[in-house]
Amino acid sequence: MMIEALITVFIYLLSNGSLVSINATTVQNTVLLNITLPVRPLGPIIVENSSGSTVSAIFIGNNLVIPVFGNGSFVIEYVPYVTQTPSGYLVINVSSPYVINLFVSNNVLITQLPVNLIMNFTKASNGIFLQLAPGNYSIGFIPESPMPNRTIVTPNWHK
Repeated sequence: MMIEALITVFIYLLSNGSLVSINATTVQNTVLLNITLPVRPLGPIIVENSSGSTVSAIFIGNNLVIPVFGNGSFVIEYVPYVTQTPSGYLVINVSSPYVINLFVSNNVLITQLPVNLIMNFTKASNGIFLQLAPGNYSIGFIPESPMPNRTIVTPNWHK
């Protein structure tokens, strides 16, 4: 069986939301490209071709079917479905046949991630990139909220 596409998956955990971005490039002529989404989408899925034009796609189960009619490169972006646990942290469930590139910004705290899945990591000025193995797992996290500005009033006891 030949590989139909090169797939690169990015999951971004940011303080004001999360994003899944998938880069797919077909490596052989095909009519339809079938991509398994690694995280359930919350809202609309946007598919753009290499020229930046929006492409219609069909979402069936956890698969996205993109009409290709030859070779092509596509960017798929969507907001992932995130659940909240009773203890208050957020969870993204991942089920991926692909390697996941996870970006965790500096203002996000990871609360759950199987360490044995981490294949590589790189520190950036605004966070870290983790390369995670394919599989089924959950990523728990807490976005840190900025501390509100507080004015501290000290009583003047020395009058």
